[in-house]
Amino acid sequence: MRVTISTLNSSRFIFFLFSVLIQVIDLSTSQQPNLPVLHYCLDKGNFTSNSSYESNLYRLLDSLSSNPDISSYGFSSSSHGQDANTVNAIAMCRGDKNASACRTCINQSSQVLPQLCPNRKEAILWYDDCMLRYSNRTLSGKMEIDPLGGFVNVENVSESEETQFRQAISTLLDDLESRAASGDSHRKFATGNVTLSSVTRTHLYVLVHCTPDLASNLCLDCLIMAYDAYNAGLKQGERVFAPSCQLRYELYPFFDDQKSDEAKLLQPPIAPQATVIGPSFSTSGTAGESILAAKTAIFGVLLSLLLLFKNFKKRP
Repeated sequence: MRVTISTLNSSRFIFFLFSVLIQVIDLSTSQQPNLPVLHYCLDKGNFTSNSSYESNLYRLLDSLSSNPDISSYGFSSSSHGQDANTVNAIAMCRGDKNASACRTCINQSSQVLPQLCPNRKEAILWYDDCMLRYSNRTLSGKMEIDPLGGFVNVENVSESEETQFRQAISTLLDDLESRAASGDSHRKFATGNVTLSSVTRTHLYVLVHCTPDLASNLCLDCLIMAYDAYNAGLKQGERVFAPSCQLRYELYPFFDDQKSDEAKLLQPPIAPQATVIGPSFSTSGTAGESILAAKTAIFGVLLSLLLLFKNFKKRP
């Protein structure tokens, strides 16, 4: 007995397939976790499932958000395990975030990073509010610039403000980098803004941040190298992420020192263009690329089903 699909004409079946496609894409998007801004899965070795290293990693990550240093200072450098199974981690919240937001971000990072980088001994991620990295090697007190990545606003500074912008970014960065580097072992963070034009009331807002375990000179070196390596020119906004430091500038207020709800509501959306600065090892891309790949695969499967159906209908 032959089975046919004569009850469905081609147009109805095509409509059915695309309806399923839309629903699956919506479902795949809605089920995605709150993904980090940027992450790297470093090719520094793997651990096996159910190993002592894995157990130590998860015990360390589970303890981070409740670490007193996280609540008090927004920074923790800790480890768990012994010898070859020792796991080291650095967790740091942005200096303008309160204790509650910090704990929430670190807790989320601790759950997400092992999922993004399964069985990797070394990995790092950044959210807007915090950074988390872990490794089987010592991390504390070392200035590391790689992997270096970031985002650039696609819009250029207006020609009328180019000269002022060059002077402002140079002067303000010099001041903020020195202020951050002179911080103590709990906090190396600085923000500031300057008026670019009294006519258009345009301001430049800048944030710089180092892990406070760094010596002052290492913090300063990290910020200078990060900016120099990733200086995009006269762009309206830029974000640079390195393991030991990060910096950001925009033409609108983005850090929490700016308490104006009106200003936050009016801030324009940034249109970022992702760029990775020459890592010397294997890394993963951003999580958004994984979502796109999944959707492409789903579309490919449904398209194949459609072609199979058409060929089936043409068979005698």
